[in-house]
Amino acid sequence: MTETKRPWEEVEVGEVHRSGPHRVTEDAIIRFAEQFDPQYFHLSREGGENGPFGKLSASGWHTCSIAMKLMVSGMLCTLKSEGAPGVKQVRWLKPTFVDDELTLVTEIVDKYPSKSRANIGFCYAKHRMEDQDGTTKMTMENVFMIRRADQPG
Repeated sequence: MTETKRPWEEVEVGEVHRSGPHRVTEDAIIRFAEQFDPQYFHLSREGGENGPFGKLSASGWHTCSIAMKLMVSGMLCTLKSEGAPGVKQVRWLKPTFVDDELTLVTEIVDKYPSKSRANIGFCYAKHRMEDQDGTTKMTMENVFMIRRADQPG
């Protein structure tokens, strides 16, 4: 059975999507940091205790990667997604720690047709990554490309 995915025309400004939660583990923080952000306060408990936040914290890029995973497994898997031209803004407001349960809240704030590609439309989204207490850890804004209804795919 083929799952029906929504085209650009069916996306409504004001839609809000919640994806998650995703639990952040100590092992995941360290493994990500070893590969992509090897600052001492991301690499070990001891480093974190001596770092700017007083305990092991995830890289902001790790938090962004979790947001991407939650976008794909949440809202984007329901749409005829064609990728994105980039991210307009990312803000890391609070550190992400071991055992945080992260939920991504996405709101569609605008949409408009592509001027150069008739087969897609753009959706402008604002994202908020919250922990288990409702604290905003990160905000992000970006534009998604969504296939138009009359186009195959």
